[in-house]
Amino acid sequence: MADTSIDPRKRVIELTLIGEPLGAQVMKDIEARLSMAHLDSTRIVIHQMGDNRLDITALRSSLLSDLYRDSQQELRKKDEQVQSLQKQLEQRDALFLKARDIADELRAQYPAVSRVVVSEGIAFQDGADQKQMLQLSVISARPLAAEERKRIDNWFRVRTRSDDVLLQFEGGK
Repeated sequence: MADTSIDPRKRVIELTLIGEPLGAQVMKDIEARLSMAHLDSTRIVIHQMGDNRLDITALRSSLLSDLYRDSQQELRKKDEQVQSLQKQLEQRDALFLKARDIADELRAQYPAVSRVVVSEGIAFQDGADQKQMLQLSVISARPLAAEERKRIDNWFRVRTRSDDVLLQFEGGK
């Protein structure tokens, strides 16, 4: 078999066969099987070519058409993968672009803060799925009061638009 085409709307099945032509009895058997398969009123159209009358140009054209169609499908898949990866990179880069602003804003509100680390990670807990987290590490010249830590926690959640955050404080060293 060289090619198969099915058109459900027109209820037509087209087959292109290479080799010896099918006999009349074989064609009747095929048509009888269509009704057994509940494909009544479906037409089967068979194009046959004997080995000695093989149309090389038509075969080459058909093969090239199939190759082109398959390569186009592969290109579409690759394009979708590239777009997905670009989107992931944009999301990841967004954090890095915000990180400088986050650090500057935090130091403006709390002058005792000397160093800020903004990162992204994955948290693992027993009995729970892994969870993507944003992490903020704050290093200050003096220990920050519990109220200041709570305000920083609330501010960071609002600033990053995420409740999946982890804050760490170091101070007074």
